[in-house]
Amino acid sequence: MVELFAKLGMQATISIRPTVKGMRVYLITVVNGAIYPESVSKVYYKGIVWCPDVPPYHNLLVERNGKFTFCGNTKYGDGGVDFLPIGDLYKTEVWELARYLGVPDKIIKKKPSAGLWIGQTDEEELGITYVKLDTILKALERGYKPEEIHEKFDVTLEEVERVLRLIEVSKHKREMPPVVRLRDLIELSRIQL
Repeated sequence: MVELFAKLGMQATISIRPTVKGMRVYLITVVNGAIYPESVSKVYYKGIVWCPDVPPYHNLLVERNGKFTFCGNTKYGDGGVDFLPIGDLYKTEVWELARYLGVPDKIIKKKPSAGLWIGQTDEEELGITYVKLDTILKALERGYKPEEIHEKFDVTLEEVERVLRLIEVSKHKREMPPVVRLRDLIELSRIQL
């Protein structure tokens, strides 16, 4: 529902109440419009992750260990699939493939966006263009050092360092979540009984 409002140019604010069936999500107010109590939507979801845009934070609301937390990613969003047919391509290569396949320019030239809020674009969020980002990532993949990337390609050392920081702070998104190993504790408690 929040995505629908975003596509209509509005932002929804929500509150969440637990129910027996799962979580009931109430859409309470909408910026640039109003939802009246009799038209409040109810959505049941039997999961623990919700992805509404929560103004004014523009982040995601996630339940972790029974507590609601604001975070800013869609971990396993794009990766929550069975296979990734273009997963090994950089953004600039996806654009190249799209041109080759005859995808209309209007689509190819549309500014990439995660759609986290109205007007949000990936490049503004990343602080670097995809052309520069892909250049840096390809060079890193080929073993170039930051200084070499700066000297050989049309990027600043600060941009290279920024990309390295982004890689580091987002590495958890490319890893499986940690598993709490309780079996050993259970075995120990059985021995102590």
